[in-house]
Parts: sequence; structure tokens; C-alpha cells
Amino acid sequence: MVVKTRTPAPEKLKFADKLVKNHATDVLLKKLKARISLHRNRRAKLNASRVLSELSQMDQERVDTKSLGSIRKELIHSSLLLHKDKGVKAYIACSLADLLRLYAPDAPYTAHELRDIFQFFIRQLTSGLKSPDAPYYAEYFYLLESLSSIKSIVLVCDLPQADDLMIEIFREFFDLIRHDMAKNVELFMADILVSLIDEAQTLPQELLDIILAQFMLKPLQKVPPPPQRLAVEVCTRTSERLQRSVCQYFTDVILQNDDDDDIERIRVAHDLVKSLNRECPALLLNVVPQLEEELRVDRLQMRCLATQALGEMFGDPRNGVELARKYHSAWQVWLQRRNDKAPPVRLAFVESTKGLIVNHAEFRAEIEEALLSKLMDPDEKVRAATCRVYSQLDYETALHHVSSKQLKEVATRCMDKKQIVRTEAFACLGKLYRLSLTEIESAEALAVEQFSWIPSCMLKAASVSSEVKSEAEEMVFRHVLPFPSRGEDEASWTEQLLTVIKYLDDRALHALMAMSNIKTTRPSIFDKFIDQCALYNGGIIDQNEEEVTRNLNRTISLISGTFPEPSKVSENLHTFAKVNEGRLYKLLRSCVDPEADLKTLVKSQNELLRRVEQTNPTILDTMGLVLRRTMLWVVNRSSIPTLMKRLRLDDSTADPTSMRVQTLLQFASKHCPVIYKPHAVELAKAIGETKHLRLTESSLQALASIVHHDNKLAPTDRRTIDELTKHALGNKPRLSKFSARLLASCSNKTTHCTGLMDKLVATLSGAQGDALVSCLVVLAQFAFLVPDVFEAKKNSGSAKSDSGDSEPTKTRVRLQAATSLLKLSTSDIYCKPITANLPLLADPCFHVRSRFLSKLINHLVARRLDARFNIIPFLTAHDPEKEIRDKARSYITHFSQRGPPDVKTSNFELIFIRLLHMLAHHPDFSTDVDGIRDMAKYIEFYVDLVATPDNVSLLLHLSSKAKTVRDSESDRFSENLYVMSELASHVIKARAKSQSWTLASFPGKIKLPTDIFKPHPSADEASKVLKHVYLPSNASSVLEGIGKAWKSPNQKVMRDKPPRKRKDSAMRLAAETRTKRRRRRSSDDVDSDSTEDMDEDASSHQLGHKDDLMEGITAEEDLAPHRERRISSSTTFNCLKYGLARAANGTTRVGA
Repeated sequence: MVVKTRTPAPEKLKFADKLVKNHATDVLLKKLKARISLHRNRRAKLNASRVLSELSQMDQERVDTKSLGSIRKELIHSSLLLHKDKGVKAYIACSLADLLRLYAPDAPYTAHELRDIFQFFIRQLTSGLKSPDAPYYAEYFYLLESLSSIKSIVLVCDLPQADDLMIEIFREFFDLIRHDMAKNVELFMADILVSLIDEAQTLPQELLDIILAQFMLKPLQKVPPPPQRLAVEVCTRTSERLQRSVCQYFTDVILQNDDDDDIERIRVAHDLVKSLNRECPALLLNVVPQLEEELRVDRLQMRCLATQALGEMFGDPRNGVELARKYHSAWQVWLQRRNDKAPPVRLAFVESTKGLIVNHAEFRAEIEEALLSKLMDPDEKVRAATCRVYSQLDYETALHHVSSKQLKEVATRCMDKKQIVRTEAFACLGKLYRLSLTEIESAEALAVEQFSWIPSCMLKAASVSSEVKSEAEEMVFRHVLPFPSRGEDEASWTEQLLTVIKYLDDRALHALMAMSNIKTTRPSIFDKFIDQCALYNGGIIDQNEEEVTRNLNRTISLISGTFPEPSKVSENLHTFAKVNEGRLYKLLRSCVDPEADLKTLVKSQNELLRRVEQTNPTILDTMGLVLRRTMLWVVNRSSIPTLMKRLRLDDSTADPTSMRVQTLLQFASKHCPVIYKPHAVELAKAIGETKHLRLTESSLQALASIVHHDNKLAPTDRRTIDELTKHALGNKPRLSKFSARLLASCSNKTTHCTGLMDKLVATLSGAQGDALVSCLVVLAQFAFLVPDVFEAKKNSGSAKSDSGDSEPTKTRVRLQAATSLLKLSTSDIYCKPITANLPLLADPCFHVRSRFLSKLINHLVARRLDARFNIIPFLTAHDPEKEIRDKARSYITHFSQRGPPDVKTSNFELIFIRLLHMLAHHPDFSTDVDGIRDMAKYIEFYVDLVATPDNVSLLLHLSSKAKTVRDSESDRFSENLYVMSELASHVIKARAKSQSWTLASFPGKIKLPTDIFKPHPSADEASKVLKHVYLPSNASSVLEGIGKAWKSPNQKVMRDKPPRKRKDSAMRLAAETRTKRRRRRSSDDVDSDSTEDMDEDASSHQLGHKDDLMEGITAEEDLAPHRERRISSSTTFNCLKYGLARAANGTTRVGA
């Protein structure tokens, strides 16, 4: 039996009314309202709504399209499409969308009518989907959904002028999308655009431009903008169709802009490629090979852009690794750009490597190798960029993805010759250390290994030059030891200092102490500057105007001479003085005050810099530099309690932090004891804590320094006096010394010291080892501080020739006697009578010569000695030990380069005539070939260190002037002087010729010193001397090689040289014993405490930059190797002996 199914009858539209009538708006809406949703049940209650309801409910397969004929024409009537009511147009649009659905796949309208319909759709969507709360939003959503699901939108592709309509649809959709739009709305829009791209026969260029323009939009708070999100969705789904178009677009941009003036469009195209790679890499199938070819072109800017683009693409976190593997050839060619001949390309390569370091550990080895070579690149911008790449890394990346070796190579750039490189290197190290400080404080092993060495490296770099020191100071102050925000957390700030010094080596610790401004003599030059500013009164001076202005200028000149850019600093300090704001002066004085605590320093500094920035922002950097050179920003009075607490908690001899804390406290005690003043009571209590030896010693030294600074703080209670007496009688020499100082400062010092002296004398004969040293130290302190008590107990202590003293003892005695004579020479009263025979300068012991030279340099730097004493360091030219020559050279170089111009002239340039006079009196002076060669070495040594293009004319003038006078002692020495004059002139001329210096006539007049010269008896005699040549004729062979850069004498050559007969018997003795002399700390070394002076504070003439000048000298002395010290020539020591004697006699200064 066959079952017959009943075929349902076709559905016909039952609505018979007319839509296009002169109905009122409300009536028309009522008829259309019935068709507002597909989900409503069939209703045919109202004739006015039947049409819309029926259309939405009709099935495409069963509909009788003939019944739709009348309504089809009415729906596109202009009175409906252009109706003034939005609701009418919304319902009409939905009805038209249903009609297209029911008639599909054929359209019931002409091409012109379809164009009008789709334009009508676009207008309704763009106006109705702007907000979910807008009227008729549901109808607009229904329309969008219908176009997306039914795909009726593809009819656009078959219309005439379809490109224009497609462009309009894409533009309106990208303008319409917003952040608050529903996700399904965005998906429907993407479906519509994808359908258009898939069905279009060709894609117009303008449409592609619209799509690609969305990738150039900037993200808001790292969130891509909605138009870009829509473009990514569309391009991802149509990537195969768009690949060729994108490649052609990129090619056209390059070909159409082959001129350098159009490089900006090419730059935009490369930025677009980078954005496409991040969001839709599938579009770049044919673009990456084009970029690879760009890396090989001759056009510089094109190579730069391609290098930058590919580097960032390879560094993309999502697909960089896949890109490098897929286009391995492009990866290799890009790596080769690190050695490009053009610096801009190498710079682009370096700048684009950050993403690779951060995102891809797979490339670490290749990238580190490339960047390591770029740290030594010939171009400073490339080196600076390499350092900048590492400074931009976060902590985790720098810890896990950068090797310690690489960071240490970056640290070497802190000593680069170019400032831009040094700045970036210091900034990199400082930022990385700041990021890792918390982990270093927690003693995390990996962080300590990776970053703890950074402060030490930065501090040691500060000794290279004044420019590097200023940069190191700034970065240490900003990143390593910054002030707290409000200055209230003093303990945490000091704990940070403890963390830093824990990992410093001795040289770095010395550099930090030199940077701390603790050693600055107070009142400092900056205190004088503040006083001068107040007197200057902004230029309005009531009296002594010339003197006030002159004093201010002189003070500013002294300050600016210690900074890297003296002219800029001088100009800015003058500007600061002209501001004439009392509040600024008060704030600066608070910063300079050594008694200020941390809170005061922070508050004063912040307010000072804020006010300066508001009034004169151009001088802000200079004032910041001045503050770092004046404030106690490393250790101040607020640091003392925490530092003492650290010594109390851990006093083990093996703890490096405790050792460095003690060094800091001793340094502060010696040079700035005033910071201990508020803690005098705590220091007195700490004296009795004998179980903490470091704390006890540091407290004793600090308290002794305070009492020396302010005697009112001397201890008076019986308990403290008993503790001091106990320490003085103990077997710890340093504790005994400081206890003796304190006892000698007490109010009842005679009683206390007399009783202690009785006990010492009674035990002195049986004392041994440290106990004996302690007794002698206390006796020495009493002899200096309470001589009356010491004199009452003296006995015969004069040295005897047959005393049987050991060689080390004799060495110490000679050194102490020599340094004492040198110290007496600082006074004009004792300078002249000092004996001319100083045998220690002919001493065969290296340590005696070295320590004496160090003491001499200390006095010269502090300007305690006459300027003529600067001759002596030049007489080390023939010293057999390189270390002594280097020490003298370091002093001369640092002082002559950093000192003010007037100091350089008086201390180093005008003494040249005295140096020639001294060499003329040299006991080994002779006119044979060897003698001329020896004398020439002294002159070459001087010219090498002092001569510059600016003063070479003055030096030549001084050497020539020597023949216009006679020696004040003897005519024999006058002839020697004339030989030295001609020899010096020859050396200077040869040096000027080799250096291409201009030798102009000196315009000024020089008055020669009358204490060593006298005029010729007559004009004829003077003319005769000037015309006569005193250099021997056989000296021509020596003169040929003179004038080049000075080189140290080679000991091997000196040994091969035939010995010359010398006049000094002491030198013959030294030559006989030279093979036995070795440096042994256990026997020959001199105890530094035995020569320590109570008056270590610099005199009022000391320059503010003394620490800078001595820094390089001390660093070299500390690094001296322990080697055999031998004497191979007597020339040096005879000259040194005679030189100091000549300098010590007479008080007349060099006149100019």
C-alpha cells in the first residue's frame, strides 16, 4: 500500500491593504509593528501588521512569490524609504531584508533598486546600532543578523559600481564599531565584510587601504581598538585572498617612493608590516622575502628600515620564533647587518634586539655574541644604544636571560671616551642594581652573583677622570644610595649602605669614601661661596664693591675648577649668586652643614632643587652636582647608630661587612668627627664593651676625635676614666693610643696622666710584643699632648752611634726625622734654617723614599709648602723604581689638570727656571755626552708632564731668560746654567715641532727670582753671553734624539751601561747593598700609626678638591706589586737631596 503524503499548499501573502496611502504615522506604525521578530507566533489580528508578520514567518521553500508582487513594489517607494519617522524606516528595512530572503537566490529588484536598498540598509545600521538603548535597536539588530546569515549582502558584488558600494560598507562598519558594542554584533559585521571579500571579483585599492589603515591605530592602554580588532578578524578569515594584494601594496609603496624625500611613506609601510606581523602574520607570506632583499640594497635608509622591521618581527612574543624558522635565510641576513658598513644600520640592528632578549631565550647565544661585538663598535651611538638595550630590560629578564659576563662587558663602557656611551652604561648598571636591591638584601644567591658587583664597578670607574667621576656620582646617588623620599626611615637607608659595602673591594670602598665628602675641610669652599653670595646681594653692594665682586669671582673660579665643565659651572654659579634669594642660601647652607641629619638633608635638598627649577631651570643640573659634592649623602650623623649596632651584632674578624663598617667609622673619625657629636654618650658607653673589639676601637677613636674638636665633650665620670686607663695599660696598641688621647684631654689630665706614666715606666722594661708597642704609643701621645708630664719622666734617650739598633729601626728613625723636617718647612719661621743635607733622599730603602714622597705630595696638595717644593717630584725622573716615578707623575698630572689656572702657573710653570738652576748645581753635572743625556732626561720629564700648546711659549721664554742673568753663588754655576738654558730650549723646540705646536713670542714680562740670580755686570757682558754657545760640540749626537715623548729609564739598559763615577759616598754604599734590599712588611715596613699626626686636618689654604687629586695616586700605590727594591743610580738621590735643600732655603716666592 502506497502512503501518499499531502503536499502543503504554497504560502501566499494575505495582506491586501495598501501601505502607501495618506495614513497618519501612528496608523502606519501599527500596521508594520506585527513583524518585529522571527520568534513571535503567528498573529493575524490586525490587518495593518499582517504583512510584516507574514513576511517574517514565511518559509523560503514554500512561499508563493507571486503573492508578494504588490508589497514588493510598495516597500521601495520613496515615501517609505525617505520617511521622516525612524520607526517606519526600521520596519521597512527589516521587511526588505525578508523579501530578499524569500526571493533568494534571485533578487526581485533591478540593479538600480538594489543599490538604493543596500544604501538604505547601511544608513539604517549606522544610525541605529550606535547604542543598545537607542529606539528600534532590536529591528536594526534583526536587519544586521539577516544580512549576515542569509548572505544577501553578496548581491552588492554583482551591481554596477559595486566597488564604491563595498568601499562605503567597509568604511561605515569600521567607523561604527565601538568598545561597548555587543560581541555578536561585531561577529555579524565581520561575517558581512568577509562575504564581500570572498565574493568580489577584484578588490579595489581603496578598500585595501581602509582595511590596512586599521592596523596603524594606536592601542589604548595596551588594548587594541575595536576597528583594528574587526580588521584582524576579517584578515584572518580571508588571508589567502588578501596575501597577494598586501604584497602588491607593499611593492607599490616602495617602487612609487624611490626618492629619499618620500622615505616617510616607506617608513609607514614598514610600520604596517610590523603591525600585520603581530596581528595577522598569515598576510605576510610574500612580504618577508621582500624585506630580506631590502637588507641587501645599497639604499641606506631602506636597509635601516628593513633591519628595524625584521628585528622587531623576530622579537615578537607570539610568532617571532616561528617566523625565524620559516624564513631562516632572512634571519641569517638580518644577523649579518650587525657588521654593516653604515653606522645607522648597525644602530637599527642593536635597537631592535630588545624583543629577542626578552621574549626568546632560544636566540640568547646569537644575540649576546652580536651585542658583545657592538659594545666595541667604532661608532659611539651604536655603543650607547647597546648599553641602552640592557637598561630597558626588566629584572627577571636581566636575571635569567642575560649572562653576568655580558653585563660586565657593559660595565667596561663606563670608562668609554665618549660621554653618551658612559651615560648609558652608568644608567644601565644603576637601573639594574636598583631593580635587584631587594633580592640582594635578601641574599638570594643568583641575584647576588648577577648584580652585587655593580656598585664596586661604578665606584672604581670614578677614578678615571673628573667627567667620569661626576657621572658615577650621579648614578650612585640616584640608583645605588638614593635618599629616602622623606628622610624619616634612617635605619633602612643605612641598611642599604651596609648592603652596598658588603660586596665592595678595598679600592671601591676607598672611592666611595672619597665620594662621600667626609674628607672635605670645613668650613669648605662652598661655605665661603654662600657667604660671598650673601655679601654680593644680587649685585647691589653698598661698600667695597670691587673687593666683594673679586672675592666672589675667585671663589667661583676655585669651585668650577674642580668640575668637568668649568665655564658652564662658573656661569651657573654666577647666575645663582644673582638670584639673591635668602631662602636658597639658607637651604644650601643646611645641605653643606656636616651636623645636619638625614631628614634635614632630604627636606633641604628637595626644596632647594624645586625652587631652582621654578626660577632658573637652566642651572638645575649644576646645582644638583654641587649638592652631591657638598652634602654628606653616604654617611652622616643619622647613620652612626645603625653602623654601631652592626658592629655590636657581628664583630667577627672574618665578617667583611664589619671590617668595612669599621673602616667607614674610622674615616669619619679622622676627617669629620662632628657627625659623632650627638652620639657622644653612646660612644662613651660603648667603650666598656670589651667583647666587641671593633666597636670599642671605633668608639674610642670617634670619641677622641670629638674631644679634639670640642674639649667640652671630654669624659668626666669615674667609670669612663677607669675604662680608659685600663685600655691604655692593655696590649692593644690602637686602644691604648686613643685612650691616651682622651685621658690627655680630660679636665684633670695632669693627675690621670701622671699616675698612668708611673705605671708605664714601671712596666716598660719588662714589656714585650704588643704590650711594648702599647707603652710606646701612650708615651708618644703624652709627649705630644701633655709634654709637662712627659718631661718629668724623661731620661737619656738620645741615639748613639754604637747603640746597636737594627736596620728596620734605623729606617724608621730616618723616615720620621725626614718627615718632621718636611713638616717644619711648612712654617716660614723654620723653613730657612733647616739644614740643606737630607741624607734620606739618598736612602737605599724604597719605603723611605716612597713614604717621604707621599708626605711631600700631601703637603703640596694642601698648599702648606712653598710653590718651589714642586720641583722635587720632577727630580724622580731617574729613580730606578717605576712606582715612585708613577706616583710623582700622577700628582703632577692630576694637580696641573684639575687645579685653577693661577695655581698651575705658580706651582708648575714658573718653577721651570728654578728647576734649571737646581740642575745647574747638580753635584753630578757634567758637559760630556752622558752628563748631557742625564740632564736632558729631567727636562724631558718636565716638558712631557707640564708643556701644552698654551704654555709652551712661556716655558721657552723662561729657558731663554736664564742667559740674561748670572748665578748668585759662582760664575762656574753660571756656565752650567747657560748649558741648561740652551739644552732646555732645544728640548722645548723639538717637542713643539713633533707635536705641531706654534711657538709664538711670549707677550708678557717675567721677573726672575732674585734669591738665586743676579744681573750681569754690564751690557757687553750680557751680549757676550747671549751670543756664545755653551753646549759642547760633542753633544750633537745626544740632541738628535731629544724632544720625543718621555719614556721611563729601562733598568736593563742601565745595568748594561758602563758605571759612572759619582761624588756621593752614600750612593756607593747603596750600590754595594742593592742586591740585599727587599721589601718585607714584617721588618722594613713602617707602621703607619707611628707616623700618624694629630693635626691631619688640612690648613685653611687647602683646596676643596684635594681628595680628587690624591685619588689616582693612592689607587696606584695600593696596587703596587711586592717586588725587589734596588738602587742602580746615584744621580736621582743626589739631586733629590740637593733639590729639597735648595727649596728649603730662602722664603722669597717666585715673582711673576
